[in-house]
Amino acid sequence: MLSRIIFLGIAFLLCSCHSAIDRPFIAERYEEDLSQLGLEQLVSGQEMFLINHTVLRERSYLDYELKGKTFADILAIGKDMAANGMKVKSEFPPVDLPTNLSVKISNEGAGYYEQKKVLKFSAIFQNTGDKDLALRDASFLVYGPFHDHITTAAFQINTKIRRGESQTLFFLVDAKNMRENMLYGRSFSMGKLFLDDVITQADIQLGGATVTTDNINNYNSLDIKSEYLPADKEFSYPRELTKGEWYEKDANGKAIVLKPGLRHYPQ
Repeated sequence: MLSRIIFLGIAFLLCSCHSAIDRPFIAERYEEDLSQLGLEQLVSGQEMFLINHTVLRERSYLDYELKGKTFADILAIGKDMAANGMKVKSEFPPVDLPTNLSVKISNEGAGYYEQKKVLKFSAIFQNTGDKDLALRDASFLVYGPFHDHITTAAFQINTKIRRGESQTLFFLVDAKNMRENMLYGRSFSMGKLFLDDVITQADIQLGGATVTTDNINNYNSLDIKSEYLPADKEFSYPRELTKGEWYEKDANGKAIVLKPGLRHYPQ
């Protein structure tokens, strides 16, 4: 009995002497180990974010597993996915984008709207056609640091843009929606999401837009100035997806592509 106690004591000391970066990932003590990484200053803030996002995004169908991996291994996985994206990617039904409209999107970081945290971004819509047009609506795809789809946000706009001219519009995406989508399907709960980092590093792309050159005088140019538009629709993983039915599988049951909703939601 005494020898067993001595053995366990030695094993505990050896384990406790290991640097946090060399410890194996154990879900039950994950947040404690992550905090220790910061205390020991073994990783930069961005590297800690990559570790956390790798843990956050782990799913049985995403072709990577953290069981038995050290935090150094997890960081290497995170760096690879930040550079190359996840192996299992999201795809959407194709849409025809307007040929008389170009869009330049800028992520403006995190903010608050009506006491709610939001992602803010702007989009410059340029009328490249030879007629005045009305921009009726637009949808945007929001991707995370691993080129992973986080949400789709759709906005009703209804503004006139004269030929050769442009208009800058400002948009908001609810951070709570982003959080719920990232947590969807987690095998264990997580308190640390580094949501501000997700927001500031998000890549926003045009999903689709509806334009018309008919009855242009029925639309007025919006005087947006610095006012931001909240989304009319934000795609919800918990409410709109059924587990196991939203990704394609190969003959062995392995996911090969994710199908999180539509690319464009006309408003």
